[in-house]
Amino acid sequence: MTTKDLQTEINELKTQVQYLKTDVMNLKTSNLTIEAKLALLEAQKADPAIPQSIPVEILGIPDTEIPTPQFLQMISKITFQK
Repeated sequence: MTTKDLQTEINELKTQVQYLKTDVMNLKTSNLTIEAKLALLEAQKADPAIPQSIPVEILGIPDTEIPTPQFLQMISKITFQK
């Protein structure tokens, strides 16, 4: 076996290791995705169902738009943070 043969084999092994690293990362990503979906499903089971009827306190809110000057005045009073 020559030095060139060894170098070729080393390069092939490096390529295989790179593929394995990529596979491991893909598996970790898939695992995290599955865990996130499971957590969402468990959270949905734990939360009470959204009521089908509109709560009484929402019924009293008018369905009209706020006039533009009033809206601008309200927005100008809000302090925004970065």
